[in-house]
Amino acid sequence: MSAQLKITLDDDQRSQLDRATEQSGKSLSEEIRERLSLSFLLEMRSRDTADLLFALLRIADVVADEIGFDWSENERARATFVSAVVDQIMSYELRTNPNPIPRLGGARPDDSPEALGGFIARGYRRDRRREAPGLSSLAKKYSAEPPEDT
Repeated sequence: MSAQLKITLDDDQRSQLDRATEQSGKSLSEEIRERLSLSFLLEMRSRDTADLLFALLRIADVVADEIGFDWSENERARATFVSAVVDQIMSYELRTNPNPIPRLGGARPDDSPEALGGFIARGYRRDRRREAPGLSSLAKKYSAEPPEDT
């Protein structure tokens, strides 16, 4: 069941939505629903995870401004981005047991964090390749085609 809702947007918000619908080919209603869903998705994450997502976007912008390249276009920009992201992640205080037992299929409790991280990242890329045709335009905007596993 759908319900209509009347809202007021300022001129800048309306212009941004108009540009987004032109780029995506979606109706204004579809674009608004998708963006609203993303905001609820962010709320379902921990405060630190949501903060990290916004920090990643900001760090990427600052790296591009300072280095002159996007992090995905230049090795120095990538290394700077990685260093900034690691620094940001390490700034968050651990709130639980720092040695949890992994619950990943195929992972063992004694696997190193590097091995676990590789396992998770490869699984993400594998899932993204499967999902790519059905991804929303908003998800596509914030994620590039995943690289092949190495």
